[in-house]
Parts: sequence; structure tokens; C-alpha cells
Amino acid sequence: MLFEILYIGNSDRISKFVFARSINENIDFSLTDKSTLGGVPIKPIISQPKTSNKNGNSTFDVFAFHLKTKSDMDLLKVGQLVELIP
Repeated sequence: MLFEILYIGNSDRISKFVFARSINENIDFSLTDKSTLGGVPIKPIISQPKTSNKNGNSTFDVFAFHLKTKSDMDLLKVGQLVELIP
């Protein structure tokens, strides 16, 4: 399952997160303790930020992924296409 990295940030000094948009039409998945995004280990936590398209309509293809290790943030870049391994 492919995703495009849209934003990389931190919610506090410990947790790092990535907003990514699904490139695939089928976006039904669940995460485990072994899930990775672009080869980077992520926590089995999924959330969907409220997003809209250019017409103002709600979209449901953007997800927030939480990285397990703070230092892995440098391995991902905005605009990068990455594979989610659930």
C-alpha cells in the first residue's frame, strides 16, 4: 500500500508523527507492533486528521502515523512515496 508523505512534525518532545495520503483506492488496513512506513517502524496507532480537498469537501485518505523512534524522523521526507507494511 503506497502513501505520499505530506507533513512531518511532532506533537510533543517525545512523539513524532507523519501525515501521509494513500495513493491506493483501497485504504482498509490495520496496524501491528511490526508495522512500518517506508521501512521506518511505526506505532500501532492510527488516526485521521480532518482534511478537505480544494473544493472544501472532506477527504478520508490522509492518515497520521506515529513513529516509534524519534530519530527516524530524518529518514522520511515530504513528497516521498513510501510503502506501508501493516
